[in-house]
Amino acid sequence: MVANIRLFWAISALYALIRGAHAFSFTTTPPTQCGDLSISWTGGTPPFQLVMYPLFGTQRNVSIPTTAFNNGAGSFTFQLPFPSGKQFVITMSDATGYGSGGTTNLQTTGASQGGLCNTTDPGTDFQFELNSALQQCRPYFFSNYGGAIQPVTIVGTIPGGQTFLLFPPTGPVNYNWNANVVAGTSLLFTMVDAWGRKGGTSDIKIVGATDDAACINSSSPSSTTASVTSTSNSAPSTTANSQTPSVIVSPSMTPEHKTSIAAIAGTVIGGLVFIAVVVTLGLFFLRNRNNNRRSHGNHPYSSAVGASDSFNPYTLTSNAPSVIQPFEVSDTASTTMSSAQRKAVMAGISGYTPSRFIVHTDVEDELPPPNQDGIVELPPRYSERRGALPTTTAAAGPSHADTSIGS
Repeated sequence: MVANIRLFWAISALYALIRGAHAFSFTTTPPTQCGDLSISWTGGTPPFQLVMYPLFGTQRNVSIPTTAFNNGAGSFTFQLPFPSGKQFVITMSDATGYGSGGTTNLQTTGASQGGLCNTTDPGTDFQFELNSALQQCRPYFFSNYGGAIQPVTIVGTIPGGQTFLLFPPTGPVNYNWNANVVAGTSLLFTMVDAWGRKGGTSDIKIVGATDDAACINSSSPSSTTASVTSTSNSAPSTTANSQTPSVIVSPSMTPEHKTSIAAIAGTVIGGLVFIAVVVTLGLFFLRNRNNNRRSHGNHPYSSAVGASDSFNPYTLTSNAPSVIQPFEVSDTASTTMSSAQRKAVMAGISGYTPSRFIVHTDVEDELPPPNQDGIVELPPRYSERRGALPTTTAAAGPSHADTSIGS
């Protein structure tokens, strides 16, 4: 029996989607609390049925007698059992399948015009939850319907558009549906179990946008609908009372008041990451500050970075003027002294070295002893002329130098 019911609804939904258009259209009069609501339509195949889905309430099924349809047109009036301000949609079906007549836009019950009726909701037989975000081509979760007799059937309804059926597998109490509905579409969901028990109707859900459109195709549910409007109708009608709900039912009110677990987890994780970043940055700056303090403490009198080396007042530059020596000295001695001076400069010692003089005199001449400062005063030398130095002087050495002095 259960398998036959599910097969019937599956074939009906598939048939409606393949046709791509409603078999007929219907109109309604403005709804009021406990007032008469009139339905009129053209086309379709008897029998006809109405299903009313109040938001956060229990669905109501209304059976339409075959006498209400004649010569391709029909009308039917019944008392609306909803209180003022209650929002709902109506789906109409015929023999060709569920939702073949389309679904109204969201209706709001007006104030009472004097009618009396019981507006108390009959209540649900079980509950289910919708705790995830509804997004295009993303998984959408139906959960916690353990109180239902499985298998269950989920009915998706687009106000002013199409309806579709989902069939979760038997056993689990959670079901993931890939939302193959275009972003921006409004949806509401209902659920019925294998015994026809009701789970309630959800609030309006709006499909969120994503960057994934791979699941959208020609068979995706859409807001395309036939002419379903609220208007006055004066055609003759058959009056009937609101019937007890029997087959299709909808989700409970509970999930709308629950915070998404994913949202809570995301908030907690984000907070922990933020705290970790702040602590890491604080430790980094504190460590740099301590390193700078230790660096300055170890060298309280050190010069600034990039300061030049200490000044040596005795270092000779490469452009210092040459010392004029009245007597020749050998190249070897000059080279040795220059090397010594360079080493002294590199060692940080004064580069100044007193000049040493070698004076060649006659054997008979006696030089005065040096004074207390170690200075030897040499007598002046005079000559009438100074002849050219012999070319062999430098090579012969200082022992044969001419030391004669003219008077």
